[in-house]
Amino acid sequence: LDFTLGFQALQSERGQNLTRFDLTSAGDRVALGNLVDRENLDGQLATLHANWRLTDQITLRSITSYLNTDYDRFDDDDQGPDGGTAFRGREAFDRNWAEELRLDFVSDSLSGTIGIYYIDVEVENNTTGLVNIQPGLLGVPDILLPFYPPIISVNINGPALSQTENASIFTEWDWQFEERWSVQAGLRYETEDQSNRAGSANTLDPSTPLPDPDLAGDQAEALFGPAVGAQVRAGVAQVNGLLLRFIAPTDAVTEPAFDAVLGK
Repeated sequence: LDFTLGFQALQSERGQNLTRFDLTSAGDRVALGNLVDRENLDGQLATLHANWRLTDQITLRSITSYLNTDYDRFDDDDQGPDGGTAFRGREAFDRNWAEELRLDFVSDSLSGTIGIYYIDVEVENNTTGLVNIQPGLLGVPDILLPFYPPIISVNINGPALSQTENASIFTEWDWQFEERWSVQAGLRYETEDQSNRAGSANTLDPSTPLPDPDLAGDQAEALFGPAVGAQVRAGVAQVNGLLLRFIAPTDAVTEPAFDAVLGK
């Protein structure tokens, strides 16, 4: 009986690796963002190999592994000197463990294995950000633009979670039926269940609120009369509704399942 325990660790830290060629030449390799970018990764992998020789011909083997990674990224939203505090960010966490149990057989003319395998994977991926958008690019009519701020800031929040379970049973054999000839055959049955959840919980940033329809209508009415005021009041209310619909919360869940028989 013997055991082998292994451990690996990775730590990576770096800054910006992107350049906007419309702001600087390709050869300059200068990052002009007004926010400091970062991309960090920490990972650990532990493995345990166990071998138990039951007889001269039969060995029981076990391979157990656990993986853990943390990822963090922060980017200037437009990669340029403008854009204020707009940014894009991502945090991801990956946790999974796997087990393979195998019974190996070896003789003069026949060798093979019978085994089972299982892995459980959980990945969490959260996207965040602050995006500045010009109202005109969102379809706000020109006549209503004076009532809106020059930019509309949106706080981006997109959580996602994925869980996967995969299990299989397999066998593979090699028969040397003649000194110079052998035949190999294998069979594997595999099944997988997934649960994927993704959504968004975006919100308007308090620094750029949407205009109040009644207040905008009152202002237009004071300048251009009741008819224009009514149109502005109705137009702002309609546009506000469309903009809020763009950032309305979403939540989607899928639970696909798969199975396969693989021959060799």
